[in-house]
Parts: sequence; C-alpha cells; structure tokens
Amino acid sequence: MAYENAYDTCILVSGDGDFAYVIEAVKRKGKHVENAYFWPRKNRQARHCASWHLRQVCDKFIFLNSQFLKCCF
Repeated sequence: MAYENAYDTCILVSGDGDFAYVIEAVKRKGKHVENAYFWPRKNRQARHCASWHLRQVCDKFIFLNSQFLKCCF
C-alpha cells in the first residue's frame, strides 16, 4: 500500500522486531510509522515488549496498557 500512496501514517500493533525491515521500507516511501504495543505484565520490563530495532525505526510509540484502553471504550 505504501507503493500505491494509499495512506500517510501506518500504525503497527506489535513489538516484534521482524517488522523493522518492513517499516524501514515504508519509511523510505515517506510514510510516518507509529508503533503500538502492550505494556508488560508486572513481572516484565518495558524493554521486552518492543524490540530494540523496532524502536529505532518507528516515529512514535503508543503503550497499550489498561488505562489507555479504558479511555478508548
């Protein structure tokens, strides 16, 4: 879709670093990319919820915790 210029902003809902290469390709087409991922459980640290490489290539981050989701519904 980036090649068809069908959107301006992409929102990826994942913390998987395998998407980093795709995001880099989309950004080369001039697109803005936001990354939304779930906040960790109490026994996990935030750095484990989104890969380092993914955090390097995205323009904005949205933490999807229960407080954020309550505001949406």
